[in-house]
Amino acid sequence: MSLKAYLLSALAASLCFSSTAQENIDDVPLRIFQISVHGAYHLPAGIMAQKYGGAVLIGGSLSVKNKKNFVFGAEYSYFFNEKVKNPEHYLQNMRTEDNYIIAKDGRPANILSGERGFVIQATAGKIFPVIGPNPNSGILVKIGGGYLQHKIHFEARKQEVPQIEDDMRKYYDQLTSGPLLTEFIGYQHLSNSRLANFYIGIEGYQAFTKNRRDYNIDLGGPDNKQRLDMMFGIRAGWMWLIYKRKPQDFYFN
Repeated sequence: MSLKAYLLSALAASLCFSSTAQENIDDVPLRIFQISVHGAYHLPAGIMAQKYGGAVLIGGSLSVKNKKNFVFGAEYSYFFNEKVKNPEHYLQNMRTEDNYIIAKDGRPANILSGERGFVIQATAGKIFPVIGPNPNSGILVKIGGGYLQHKIHFEARKQEVPQIEDDMRKYYDQLTSGPLLTEFIGYQHLSNSRLANFYIGIEGYQAFTKNRRDYNIDLGGPDNKQRLDMMFGIRAGWMWLIYKRKPQDFYFN
């Protein structure tokens, strides 16, 4: 074999290997790094339902999907609402005989209340490619573990109420937190063109929490009861993908 023929054969073999070493997303499951943002709406259950209404969650996650369609990631969600049930109960000691709360300017205060909290967790799951445009899409099932925290946020609009400001607010906010278990089942779609990458599904949270304040105004002391705080809802997310694409094929005449 001449040197020229040998070099052409070696180049062709190299290009062929390069072409097969990096597959397209519509061919086989790929290793993919996923960056996502998400939104959700959850309803509380159990003890949380006695205190709060439904909450909106927003957040983001980083994850990696391997070639066996297992997915591992880390997530953060911030949640909030303006639906505290019976907020007057936690402010009862601030009320006058006429049932008013007086602001610093001497006028009746208009105090708003809402829930504020966050969830941080690590997750593991798997994609089952029974539906979707390629082997990287399909039914997504995940479980996770992490930490949940929530509290009541009191605010007096355009007024000052010293009892719920600065260091005093901690006696009213019912700060509660603890370890968390989560579940998710839904559909993940990774398009062949990279233009539409999303997921949607239902999820549940179960947190084993305790009140973290040494003193609560409504109780006149600490609250040491163990709680089971639960939330269930629907979640959707949009993803940006990072993975190697198959190079263009080369042909020799």
